[in-house]
Amino acid sequence: MTGYEWISLGISSVALLVAILSWLKSNKLAKLQIQELEEKKRLKDEPKLNVAISKLGTSSYFVVANTGGGSAYQLDVSLIDCNDNLFLDASERLPHPELKPDSALKLLAAFDLDSALKYQVKLTWKNKLGKDEQDIFWVDK
Repeated sequence: MTGYEWISLGISSVALLVAILSWLKSNKLAKLQIQELEEKKRLKDEPKLNVAISKLGTSSYFVVANTGGGSAYQLDVSLIDCNDNLFLDASERLPHPELKPDSALKLLAAFDLDSALKYQVKLTWKNKLGKDEQDIFWVDK
């Protein structure tokens, strides 16, 4: 082989190596993108819960809203470090069988002048697979 052939073979080998490395990197990136899409799909099908205190006229409510894409099953609401029983209708309404996407649950609250200004609310529910989930929120009166 002549010198030119050796140089040509070397350049071709380097080009082949670059192509293989590029293919491996793009394959890895594609797998990461697929995982990200699957995670987004999974999160889209899960409930996203939030709690607020709302006042309508002379009545106050703890409002649990689901802004996610999935339902929360067997939803239960409790107050942490609060000795007062503020939920007037909780015994009849909790656990709530299903809180669907873009819906809310209102629980009538009994506040008085001595009531705290902030509450720690614990939500517990089951996801669509029956797995127990929970979250804690701080809400202002």
